[in-house]
Amino acid sequence: MASGRDIGGEFAAALRAADFAAIGRCLSPAVQLRALLPSGMVDAVGRAAAVAMLADWLNAGAGYTVLAASSDVPGCLPACADPGCRLCRHSVVPPP
Repeated sequence: MASGRDIGGEFAAALRAADFAAIGRCLSPAVQLRALLPSGMVDAVGRAAAVAMLADWLNAGAGYTVLAASSDVPGCLPACADPGCRLCRHSVVPPP
């Protein structure tokens, strides 16, 4: 991935548009995604598996709406419902 990109902003825009190909371009080929969904815990390893898991989950809830998204922390994405919590490259950073 090229440096200087606003990956968080690109990811949020792709998520709002339900553009799963664009979501995939925001992810590392070695991404590891774990999520607790209503159906239970899921794990996806690798870009294709992560995109497929997101597509299955989000398409199952057709009509989803992104209520808020930001990329105010370079290289980080929101990690949980707590607005101060961020998922960074190496860990989840809880709010102060």
